[in-house]
Amino acid sequence: MEGPTPTSESSPPPETTPPPAEPTTEHAEPQDESRSERALRVSQLDADEMDNGLIHMLNAKISRALSVFGPSYESKYAPEVALVLKLVLYRLGVGNPSDRATPGLKLQNLRYAYGRNRALPLPAKSLYLLPLLTTIPSYLLSRLHIHALSSSFPEYPRGSLQRRWWLLLERFLAVGKFVELGGSLTFLWDGKYPNVMARLLRMRLIPEEAMAEVTRVISYEFMNRQLVWTGFTVRSSHFPFALPLT
Repeated sequence: MEGPTPTSESSPPPETTPPPAEPTTEHAEPQDESRSERALRVSQLDADEMDNGLIHMLNAKISRALSVFGPSYESKYAPEVALVLKLVLYRLGVGNPSDRATPGLKLQNLRYAYGRNRALPLPAKSLYLLPLLTTIPSYLLSRLHIHALSSSFPEYPRGSLQRRWWLLLERFLAVGKFVELGGSLTFLWDGKYPNVMARLLRMRLIPEEAMAEVTRVISYEFMNRQLVWTGFTVRSSHFPFALPLT
């Protein structure tokens, strides 16, 4: 006698595997936002180059005006003129609460911010310390170097006070260049702070808007070709004369 056959009602239901969960973008949004908050290295370098070019142009005009009073005025007060121009440019740019940017930073759509949060206002202490720490030490070293050369400190005998001051000044200049080199290499590595003093004060450059995309009218390829050609023709004055001979 045959037993009862198993039916589908008594058999356990087959196990079903849940569908794979769709990847969420909760963790991707902060990453994209952090990328948009970071300014391009080339934009930061271009802004600094533009500010230096503006200071050099104004310095040349003021030096030409001072040369009317005598040929020695142009070289005598050159460090003071450069110092005043840097402080005035910083005061009119970064010191302005509505801008927080120099003319070069404005052209690159950048501004200063404190730390990682762009909403935090810049501390007043950092606003005053950044121009002082970036301009005053270099001015003092430049003025002392000019005074030492005009007083012939390197020609004094070894062991004299003047020669010791000259060696100490040379060491200070070497340490300053080494620190500047370390700050530049660190900036090329992380791209956050353009110089050592800005890193110490946590003043970084960010885009003017959170998701701003800077559009360049001139392409990078044309800019690279122009820079290479200018480097060959302007910096090497003999190149245009030697070019037809090659």
